Amino acid sequence: MLDLDWLCTSDVDDKAFKNMVQSWPLLEPRPPHTTLSTLDIHFAACSIDANSEPFSTTFPNEMTTWLCVGFSPIVDPKAVACQLYALLPNLTRVVRHEWGVDDEREVPFYKEWNMVNEYLQVLTEGAVLRENIGKLWKES
Repeated sequence: MLDLDWLCTSDVDDKAFKNMVQSWPLLEPRPPHTTLSTLDIHFAACSIDANSEPFSTTFPNEMTTWLCVGFSPIVDPKAVACQLYALLPNLTRVVRHEWGVDDEREVPFYKEWNMVNEYLQVLTEGAVLRENIGKLWKES
């Protein structure tokens, strides 16, 4: 389990965050049968230049299957989904925090994060299709 509750986010600069992100693919499951499949982190999701640091030098983390985005703001859901998928190729969905049952407030960025989930589903299905086509080519 990766516990970041102790982390004071105001003390995390770009270099420290880059080191953290690049370390995630190297995490080893402890104890056996435990995996880092979930991250819960608040961030502002916007498109970035994929050729820039740290994005272009970050190794994909294949262990994360879903991401809790809380009430994170988001701009350009398609670009965010593509970038998340590039960094987390086994990511199948994002989840948001919800208000309590008696709270009728609108969940911030609900529609945009739902769009990210739809794009992730398409990207995942496309990857499976590519893999299956690759297997067929090898068999023939």
